[in-house]
This record gives sequence, structure tokens and C-alpha cells, in this order.
Amino acid sequence: MTDWLNDDQLEARIMCDRLVEPTGMALNSIQPASVDMHLGDSLLVQKPGQVINMQYPERIQYTGTEHVGEFQLKPGAFILGTTQETVNCPVDLVGQLVGKSTVARHGLFVHVCAGFIDPGFSGQITLELYNASSNTLVLTPGMTIAQLVFSKIDPPAYPYGSKEAGSHYQFQTGATAPKGDLK
Repeated sequence: MTDWLNDDQLEARIMCDRLVEPTGMALNSIQPASVDMHLGDSLLVQKPGQVINMQYPERIQYTGTEHVGEFQLKPGAFILGTTQETVNCPVDLVGQLVGKSTVARHGLFVHVCAGFIDPGFSGQITLELYNASSNTLVLTPGMTIAQLVFSKIDPPAYPYGSKEAGSHYQFQTGATAPKGDLK
């Protein structure tokens, strides 16, 4: 059984460790066992019609948008987004990003599969947004989009961000395209 942090523990870690920033926003977003996360204003949209070799992510072409207002996500469309918040996961915690129930009930996947946050990670969270509904969904910066849960873990020998861990996304800001290789 996983020991998830509760609201009191989350508040203490936000205040002490800057677990989620900005602090004021994070404190107002604490739920019984999670912290609500909000959609940022940075999006990356893959140019259509590409043949993508996932071993060479640097070859993928994107249309990037910064400081976007409302964005209409068409049925079956996939984009990369970001959270407004920055997460600073200490080495004794591990995080998991999950979609909000209300968002999921509209048919929006907030992360396709990469919702795990390693001990030592610091940065904004890139969201893998997929519209599984038959309707166009309007995404607005600042809307509650996901929730973040944390559990305690024994500190790893090589936390995320260490040279040995081979981390690609440490200190990322905004919607971040794939990096590194899958070789």
C-alpha cells in the first residue's frame, strides 16, 4: 500500500520544500490528498503528415504557441501543453500526475502515459493532451486540468537530474518536445 501525502503533509512540504510553486497558488489548490494543477499558456502542436521516427525526436516539426488564450482541441487531436505550476520533487518523494475526473468526463486525456515524477525532478510538467471525445474541446489557460499526488520513498542513489540518471527534462519550462533517444 502506498502512503500518499495528505493535505496537512502537502501544505507543510509546499511551505518547507517549495514542492509546488507559486506557493500561494499551490496552497489554495490543496485537496485532501492532492494538489490541483492548472493549464499553462504554452502549447506545441505537431505539424501534420510527418513520418516520425521516435529514435530521432529532434526531427519532429512543431508549431509552437506561447501565451495562447483559448485553444480548440479537435476530436482525435493530440498536443503538448504545460502546467502553470513548477514542481520541485525532493529526493524523498515521488509524484504522480492524474487527470481531474471532470476533465476526463469530457473525453480529455491529460497525460497519455508519462505521469510519473521522479525524485529530484524540478520543472513545469508537460501535459500530453488528447481529445478522445467526438466534440471540439476548448482549453483555457488557468483551468484546473490535473492533480498531483505524492508519496514517500527512500532516496535513490541517483535522483533525477544527477549525471548518472541521464535526465532529459530537468528544469523544463513550457510545453517541452521529446528529447533524447530510445536506442
